Amino acid sequence: MSSEPDPAAIIVALADLPPSFSITDGNGVEIWKGGQCVAGQNSKDPPLTRGITARTDRDQPAFLHIPEEKLTSIDLLLLHEAQHRSRNLVSLVISLAHQSLAAIEDEPLVRAFVERLRSLDAVARIGCEVDGDLCPVPRIVRQVEQRLDDPLRPRITQTGPDVAIAARWAHLLAIVLHELTANALRHGALSIPQGRVDLRWVTVREAPDALTRLVFTWREQHGPPVLTQGRTGFGMRVLRDLIGSNRRCTAVLRMLPSGLVYELSIRLGDGEIRE
Repeated sequence: MSSEPDPAAIIVALADLPPSFSITDGNGVEIWKGGQCVAGQNSKDPPLTRGITARTDRDQPAFLHIPEEKLTSIDLLLLHEAQHRSRNLVSLVISLAHQSLAAIEDEPLVRAFVERLRSLDAVARIGCEVDGDLCPVPRIVRQVEQRLDDPLRPRITQTGPDVAIAARWAHLLAIVLHELTANALRHGALSIPQGRVDLRWVTVREAPDALTRLVFTWREQHGPPVLTQGRTGFGMRVLRDLIGSNRRCTAVLRMLPSGLVYELSIRLGDGEIRE
């Protein structure tokens, strides 16, 4: 492995590594093992380990060796790093928007754009509230809706069991809820004072050996007259493309006289849901 720094590598805090993990430098020399620094011996990757390119918190290019029985740790490590980078990216875009659009920041379209970025920033932080490797659904819903709903006069009713789902599905759900809420505020039930949304989720299993389905229903009520051609804006395209690209998700959007109804169904495998 080259000793050149890899700017894309994750940063590993040596003091936080479990004793069963080890670190070799860019030249294959062992620099950390058993929870402490070592003198430095040429080392080969042990037969029952896997590893990833990393950098230590001492700014050394390195290779992190993960024991076979600890492989689930790498999923959490990469997940946390991806969350960290996504938050940094959204924060950078918000900062650039403020600097680039300062002269016209009071324009309604600019304010709406920056507000949308802030909402996406809140969505990017959903994964920070992981319980083990699962995210409680009520917490996901609260984190998204508290950013967009009025806490003193809430208009989104939330009903469903206290279940937790794998982080990958938590992020998808957060994006879906964000886009539904943002669209309802601009065009749908939440765009007028008397509008309301009924949000419900249930778990369904058709057979003992079948995958559990988590079904979300978003139902808008008492909003403005529904346009017969429906909504075809950015948010609706995100919902269509996001769900259409995943085989374990299905979604149905209906424009009823009473308001928009959106139903999302996610099929969850073993270990992806805790009821």
